[in-house]
Amino acid sequence: MKQELTAHFEPLLEVAEKLKELYERQPGLIRESHGFNLFTILLKETDETRLHSRFLQCLLDPQGSHGRGEIFLHLFLLTIQTWINGHGRAGDMPVVFPAARMNWTVRKEVGRSSGHGQLDLLLECDGWAVGIENKIYAYEQDRQLESYATFLEEQYPGKWQLLYLTLDGKESRTAGAHPYHRISYRDHILHWLNDCIDATRTYGEGFSSPVNQALSQYRHVVQGLTGRDLSDRLMEPILDEIIKRPNLLRFRKDLTFALEKAKTVFLNRLAAALIRGIESSGACRAGYTEGTNEETFGANDYHSLTLSGNLGEALLPHRFIICIENDLEDEVLALGVFLDVDEAKPSDLEAHWIREINRLTGQKPPGGQGAGLKSTNATEWWPLGWINLIEDLSDEGIACLIERNPENPVEILAEELCSQIVRYVQALLDASGKVEGRSPAIER
Repeated sequence: MKQELTAHFEPLLEVAEKLKELYERQPGLIRESHGFNLFTILLKETDETRLHSRFLQCLLDPQGSHGRGEIFLHLFLLTIQTWINGHGRAGDMPVVFPAARMNWTVRKEVGRSSGHGQLDLLLECDGWAVGIENKIYAYEQDRQLESYATFLEEQYPGKWQLLYLTLDGKESRTAGAHPYHRISYRDHILHWLNDCIDATRTYGEGFSSPVNQALSQYRHVVQGLTGRDLSDRLMEPILDEIIKRPNLLRFRKDLTFALEKAKTVFLNRLAAALIRGIESSGACRAGYTEGTNEETFGANDYHSLTLSGNLGEALLPHRFIICIENDLEDEVLALGVFLDVDEAKPSDLEAHWIREINRLTGQKPPGGQGAGLKSTNATEWWPLGWINLIEDLSDEGIACLIERNPENPVEILAEELCSQIVRYVQALLDASGKVEGRSPAIER
């Protein structure tokens, strides 16, 4: 059975090698989005919240700074309405949205009542609502779409649509029996962006107008994310190779699932190796943070490991917590110091601690090359600062990590990271000693 499954993957590996050769041979001709692009200069191309949801909100809002009124909203509603009515079940009533007028409101990260979470985008007009849940690589939270559908029905009975936006239009795992529609960046958003670009040209703005340039650059970002930035001419030999290997089509769903799962498994194995390596160093203990386990560390955003003292006590005093966190949104693995206290009301000792941690900001760790702790102004479980242990957990970043040590990538990477983590922990313990008037040493 194992040999049979491996045989199915061999054609995929051959095509992947040909793609790699193509990129290496003609990198300047293939990916326009790898050139000058303000979106990817300022933010990561996978940033759901600060890049994609924010820009989509701006375009869809008739009052948006683009200054083009309701034209972009009209084209979006037309795209979605046409698709829904063309792909509905027999007997379904056709969907007709209210006309795109200036009285539509478009809000981002709309907080809902307890148990409903936040909708990434909410479009409202005349008692109608369109909710959009936007996912690039992040995973759904427990019962996420089900709770959104429940909220929309409570607030807009019979007059709402819930759209699940992903790169390729995959199904939701959390909608239950509630209705929703799958839309994708690959098909629907790219189609809509093309219409928007054509509309700006129709209105006489030309290729060099700021709005047209912004739309074109954002389209390049989406094309890069969805694998649509290869020209037809350059893609043709790859398509020929796929057609020669019918098993790639026959087992496409299985192969796609396996590729998506591989990144999660790599991170899960890395977390387990970090726990073993940190504990064997004698510096401290490491374990999964509450709500995280060996199956979820790599699958869910912000799942983490927590470091503690040798007897399980807090490694740092006064509700300070050291975590190793998987940040899927920013695609980094980070070591952070968190404080369970209201930033605005710390005790005198906690205030001393905050200053000491912030003093480390920008400094390189002892013997290390990192940029030092980066402070933030978040609240609640307030991260005093963090250090990126791995700067790039994108598909490309993980592939590069594996290529460094293809025979045993997880264990070798974990060994490197453990040495770095121990140095950071010692620096933090030294900082603790200065605040407490003592000089703690790592017990071995």
